[in-house]
Amino acid sequence: MKRFIFFLSAVSVFWFASMDAQAQCTSADIMEPGFNFITSSRGCAPFTVEIQTLYLNSTPGTVYHVDWGDGSPIEDYSQVNNYPNGPIISHPYVNSPVECGYEVTIEVENPCNPLGSVVLEPIYVIVWTEDIVLSDPDVYRVCSGFASSISFSDDSNWNCFPRTDARENADPRWIQWIYGHGTNGSRIPNIKVNGITPGGFPYYNPSLGTKPLYPVTDIGQVSLNVQIPATAPVGRDFYVTLNNWNTCNQYDENLSNGPVNPSTAGGDNPPRVTESRIVIVAAPTPDFVTRKDNSSNPITWDFCIDDNIYFDNESTGPAGSSLAHTWEFYNGPNIADGLLDSKVAGNPVYSFSTGGQKLVRLIVGDNNAVGGCNAIVEK
Repeated sequence: MKRFIFFLSAVSVFWFASMDAQAQCTSADIMEPGFNFITSSRGCAPFTVEIQTLYLNSTPGTVYHVDWGDGSPIEDYSQVNNYPNGPIISHPYVNSPVECGYEVTIEVENPCNPLGSVVLEPIYVIVWTEDIVLSDPDVYRVCSGFASSISFSDDSNWNCFPRTDARENADPRWIQWIYGHGTNGSRIPNIKVNGITPGGFPYYNPSLGTKPLYPVTDIGQVSLNVQIPATAPVGRDFYVTLNNWNTCNQYDENLSNGPVNPSTAGGDNPPRVTESRIVIVAAPTPDFVTRKDNSSNPITWDFCIDDNIYFDNESTGPAGSSLAHTWEFYNGPNIADGLLDSKVAGNPVYSFSTGGQKLVRLIVGDNNAVGGCNAIVEK
């Protein structure tokens, strides 16, 4: 019993001591939160932010628990001087997140301000990065013997754009289309850009020269039209390059003397780059064999009336092709004997209700090539 009474007495002493300490605090000791950014509140990754804490009535020994909002451990800062000289807190942000920024929360405590009693609204730090640059289409495949033309579009993913809040990275971009490489032994001969046969490569939009277009305020800019002649040989190609600069890799860092007058030739910072390729492709090579009923039976060309004939497709196409197959079944050995049926399938099954020699035509095209690249085999 004596031990039990002694324990309660110890707790009571501690409680009264704590209450006595708080009783000594006045309204002049109650802190009010505040801060100022020393750096900007926004920057490009990697970006180190610095914040001056300005908690009214803060005193030496006040502890600041800072959650930087990026998953890093909470950091503690202790105040050394009286208000307004609270600790300067800083943190590096390596990446720009999907949400384009971070919420910084600060909790403070000292003898007169217990943890949780002083609440500061979250501090928002905006962090941007360079754009993801894409042009559409990525590869433009043209069938040999087919004349075509193409304009590429800027299909980039702009960093933090569009958004409907203050985190939007809405500063104008610089973009630049470049046509052809300086050295390319496989370049498509006699190619034209906007109706002009360039005198040399790389070729630039003559109205802009070697400078990019600015200001660009939205995605979807379109290149000059490129015309491909029908005489282009298989395997020849041509490249169209898209360069992109945003506020995190500015083409011109000093906008006061004009936005396309960089101090460094070609731009004050390297662009983000993507390339689209025009390539001339061959037609597919159509072929097939026939089997009775299904693919597991041996090859044969002789069948009985009403037999199920399995047409085993052995067609091939060049790299990047997507083959389409159309089958035509005739009532005799010639087209003039009349078309009985047609099927769009890879490996159809068909039966003839009359005897005799029958013509079967397989037409193979390439869905991934302009011009279709249709090729035909008859058996």
